[in-house]
Amino acid sequence: SVQEDTVETSDPESTVTKIEVTHIGKTASAMTDSFITMMQFISIGTFIIFAVLSLIVSWLVGSRLSKRVAKISKQVEALKPGDLDARIAPDGSDDEIGKLIESINGMLGRLQNATEAERRFVSNASHELRTPIAAVATNLDAPLSQGRFPADVEPAIRRALAANRRGSDLVQALLTLSRIQSGVIDAEDVTALQLADFIDDELAEVEEQADKRNILVTTRDVAGDVQVQASKSLMDLAIGNLLRNAIMHNISSGTLDIAARQEHCAIIVTITNSTDETLPDDLMNLKQPFHRGEHSRISAEPGVGLGLSIADAACEAMGATLELDRPDEQSFRATITIASA
Repeated sequence: SVQEDTVETSDPESTVTKIEVTHIGKTASAMTDSFITMMQFISIGTFIIFAVLSLIVSWLVGSRLSKRVAKISKQVEALKPGDLDARIAPDGSDDEIGKLIESINGMLGRLQNATEAERRFVSNASHELRTPIAAVATNLDAPLSQGRFPADVEPAIRRALAANRRGSDLVQALLTLSRIQSGVIDAEDVTALQLADFIDDELAEVEEQADKRNILVTTRDVAGDVQVQASKSLMDLAIGNLLRNAIMHNISSGTLDIAARQEHCAIIVTITNSTDETLPDDLMNLKQPFHRGEHSRISAEPGVGLGLSIADAACEAMGATLELDRPDEQSFRATITIASA
């Protein structure tokens, strides 16, 4: 560094030289400060530019990943429990998200194989059970009707026949449920059904059962010109099982009310019955096979616990929904909603 010498001298030239050196030193110092300041501004500007670019790149990458994940999430949410062939559409990528899609599809494939194997087992087992059940009924019914059993044995034979009939009903219900779930009974035979006539026919099928228990049956709001586009076989399974369920789990001298109305783009059928049974807090559990009310188990009411399961499977097969609720503590209601054109 150049420092100014303050020693006085009588030489004019020496004085001039000292002043020039001092001026050069000040100029160099100013240039150095200016350069350092400029470099600081350049460094800060570069940092800001890179920070902004990093944010933009991160946002673009994050947005793209978020859209891909959201797309997968929507496809997963859209999966229907009964549609075993459904899969997540691959996006052609080989990254972690692509591997996630492969894993989900692999899991769905294994679930499909397990479900189909279970349905085949139920169907095959039900078919195999029909023969011995029919044989037991034949071998007991004929001798009983001919009076060939001693009087003290007849009550046991009748109980055995009642249990055998219950087993036969169970096998038939399992076969029906299996046929619906496997697509043997499907919605291909869609036809235009006059709703009022169809409900009258279904009520005629259960009229004898209702009369035995002195149940008052009423119909409301069933317009004669309302048509529903649906499979007759599936509608019969849905409405028929709900009506039988409403009679079976009703009280003596109770009520059964069936109503149908068209609302916007849907036809809504409700079946309401009186009951004193203790039902689960989550009524949707009643749709599960063999899940019945506590009162019906204690009182040994007839039935195999598959009526609501079959009705729900039939509704799902024809694109309808079945909802269960309790309008009050003494009643139970099943609601079928069928989309209409």
